[in-house]
Amino acid sequence: MLKRSVGVHWSANHPVTSNHYGFSFDLADSIEVWNGPMWPKNAANVRVWDNMLLSGRMLGARGGSDAHHGVPDRPELATRWTPESTMNYVGTPTTWIYARKRSKTALLEALVAGRACICANPFNPRVELLADADGDGNAEMMMGDNAVAEGRPVSFEIRLSEGRMEGLPIR
Repeated sequence: MLKRSVGVHWSANHPVTSNHYGFSFDLADSIEVWNGPMWPKNAANVRVWDNMLLSGRMLGARGGSDAHHGVPDRPELATRWTPESTMNYVGTPTTWIYARKRSKTALLEALVAGRACICANPFNPRVELLADADGDGNAEMMMGDNAVAEGRPVSFEIRLSEGRMEGLPIR
């Protein structure tokens, strides 16, 4: 595939709007499920991603702030997109990627593998999903890993790390 040979990572941004360019999601390496602060619009993106996962297609999810409409210097320069500048800041949402090292290759590999979580902003907690599939009490798997069903119980642990949410104790 050409995009692989030239090192392109293609993310399906705005997957349920008219500007997804008409490409098949089969070409995508990741999908933008959270775009900006308006959750009702994002719920449809999550449904598209969930349907892909249910069909057996592993596709990493990410968020995008789309903060590219600044506040104009003068009121007469305002456009219909100007109100976005007061709610779409860079980092809202924030995608946290669990990569083996800090490099472009490692980040993209981890994103494609589903080793990422999305939170509202960089100050909110990150979600970590861990699993103990062999029953030894130690989590050997994390989000993005695939386990083969072997008929044994699997213990899951969800952690919130870093950040704070008002009124929610984090342990």
